[in-house]
Amino acid sequence: RFAFTLDFWSENKGEELSLKLRFDPRLPEGEQWRPAEGGAKELSKDQRKALKRFQKAENPDDALVYDKLDEELDRMTLIEENDETAIFSAPIIDDDLPPDALEMTITLDKKARSISRIDVRSLKPFKPAAIAKLTSMTQSQTYAPSDGEGPVLLQTSESTAIGKAMLKSFNSKTRQVYSDIEEVDPAEMALTSEDRE
Repeated sequence: RFAFTLDFWSENKGEELSLKLRFDPRLPEGEQWRPAEGGAKELSKDQRKALKRFQKAENPDDALVYDKLDEELDRMTLIEENDETAIFSAPIIDDDLPPDALEMTITLDKKARSISRIDVRSLKPFKPAAIAKLTSMTQSQTYAPSDGEGPVLLQTSESTAIGKAMLKSFNSKTRQVYSDIEEVDPAEMALTSEDRE
């Protein structure tokens, strides 16, 4: 598990939202996300709504480590290579998505011997849910080795999405920057509600 600081920014139809939060899995459920500076009372109404959405996410620190790429790596094809990097690409296969809807590109840093970037883009419009249709989407994530012998960790995530949901159009952009990442000893973890029972 990891504690980290998140700088979050989003824009949808010209309306911007920014928020700086600290996540710590050692805190009780519902309190693991907190404003990095000041208290929740100092946040705007929209910022408080965003904070509540973050608080509902389960194990958000899972996303920091790219340990779920095994299946995609088996399908990867080398598309470009030089002395510093090798770039691989493959379609994303998911039972909940139409075939050939999304493509993933992975950039390998040869010197660091680790993945430095993962890009996902839509190849055609698709419906991720019955009430939504995406015209186009992109997501780019950058990674860097942690200090010492630790894992390679997520540094930034940027995405854009254009489409309609519940008959309303949207054109959204988000950017997330991760910093002050700290490995958490499992012995320091707070008891969950199930543990307390």
